[in-house]
Amino acid sequence: MIRTSLFAVLMVLTPMTAAAQDAGVSARLRAYFEPLAETRDFSGVIAVRQGEDLISYERFGYADWETGAQFTPQTAFPVGSVTKSLTAGLILQMSREGKLDLDAQVRQYIPELDTGFTATVADVLFHRAGLPRDFPEGVLSDTRSAAVIQWLNTGLEFQPGPHAEAYSNIGYSLLAILAERAGQGRFETLVTLQVLVPLGMTDSRLSRTPRPLDLTGYAPGPAPLDLRPPMQADPGFGASGLVTTVDDLMRLARAVASRELDLFQDDGSLVGSFSVRTLNGSVIYTIQGSVPGFSGGVSILPEQDLTIAYATNVESYSNWGIRDVLHRLVLDQPVPPAPVRQPTYPLADAHRGLIGRYQETAFGPAEISQTEDGLELTLLEPGWRFYLTPQLEGAVLWRTFNVHLAPLRDEAGQLTGLTATQAMLGQDPEISTWQRDRPPASPVAPVNQ
Repeated sequence: MIRTSLFAVLMVLTPMTAAAQDAGVSARLRAYFEPLAETRDFSGVIAVRQGEDLISYERFGYADWETGAQFTPQTAFPVGSVTKSLTAGLILQMSREGKLDLDAQVRQYIPELDTGFTATVADVLFHRAGLPRDFPEGVLSDTRSAAVIQWLNTGLEFQPGPHAEAYSNIGYSLLAILAERAGQGRFETLVTLQVLVPLGMTDSRLSRTPRPLDLTGYAPGPAPLDLRPPMQADPGFGASGLVTTVDDLMRLARAVASRELDLFQDDGSLVGSFSVRTLNGSVIYTIQGSVPGFSGGVSILPEQDLTIAYATNVESYSNWGIRDVLHRLVLDQPVPPAPVRQPTYPLADAHRGLIGRYQETAFGPAEISQTEDGLELTLLEPGWRFYLTPQLEGAVLWRTFNVHLAPLRDEAGQLTGLTATQAMLGQDPEISTWQRDRPPASPVAPVNQ
């Protein structure tokens, strides 16, 4: 049974600890995230450094909510797309060493690729290769090189470029194969020896397949305070695979800031999924990644000499808004309050009346169905499934993305769609309409004259 008692937020010192912590930063973090942890919408570790001083290190929730196991400095989290910074760093290093030509076609190094694929290494690195975002669900039974290349040759119709920039996890899986060909070794070994060890990230590893972790990842269940195992999905090796500690995320951030891991481009942008943001005129370099059940990221604020690192083990809406909130909290800027949980009600016929398919959602076609645990939402294109929590007046809550779905009816009382109100951390609510996908009308039999 998952623990439901209230708990204190604990502060711990890590091997990177400095003499004193900033009570103001820690107090603001606790005041904001402790209520989210108590509603099971946040669980993880947040660390803040100024220069070489660790000014805040906070733990919220549990590494395992059933056993009550605590987070430790050695707790390692899967951090999804943060892996891309290592992949990009390795590719750029190989380019500087003359092992890879960024302007050469990928087929120069992977000749078994279809001849229609004319993208260059740089095209793939900068998401300009015309590749889809993700592998379809269930397409790859593993992420070994041969399987990826086979799918690329049989599952896609390559179009000649140039292509507009479009984020692609598939592209970074292809970069991992390129690195293996150019470096004549396994990708995880190359990254470990050429990136992780030189940066001092000795508590990190790249995992091609899931391994037992010293923590458990969760997704929101159908009931309040309910946590369940997350769905299974893998963006692909090279795009994902890094398992790391918050301390090692700090080391990664320092390496990027000092250009020991040089991801900067001539125009001031960064490659490898890092983005550039601003807050009140201050520049912030940031990266975030997630896989089902986990997320993590870092932010570098060079003007204030601040670095933020965090990692979580509950897949919740708070993960996607956490960066902007952390930036404001650390800089003592105003932050909109976190959304307040609405009361939950027993599943009733009014909720079951929402069962059906919907179009024009922000997530593509969607379907609501009933399972033994209650109502479930499926995003049909990626095949992702989520629990729905019953609310007042026949509405339901999609807890993972904090979307309140309320029935929309015509004058005759017929359900025509759903009003979707999404409230994310640090943002004003966004309202949209999901149109119900009505089944085609039954053919009318001709009338005999």
